[in-house]
Amino acid sequence: MRWAAQVEANPVGRVDESQVAGVRVSTVFRWIVDPFGGAFETMTFGPGGWNHQCWRYATLDAARIGHAAVVEALNASHSPDDVNIGEHETSAP
Repeated sequence: MRWAAQVEANPVGRVDESQVAGVRVSTVFRWIVDPFGGAFETMTFGPGGWNHQCWRYATLDAARIGHAAVVEALNASHSPDDVNIGEHETSAP
């Protein structure tokens, strides 16, 4: 039921979206929960090593914290590997 409550609270699926230093940071509810990742994910799209980075989270609160951590790392000119929250992977096209 917790999943259904999150869907009702945010039917579009967008948790947050930011633009930092030419990189778009998008955090969404995935609608599909698989055993290898969480229900939420943050992805980055843009130049350099930040393109197609992905972090997954089990809860909405963790997704909000993760989004803020990615934005903070971008603002501080850190690399994606410096973001230590959620399950991180590179999903290069």
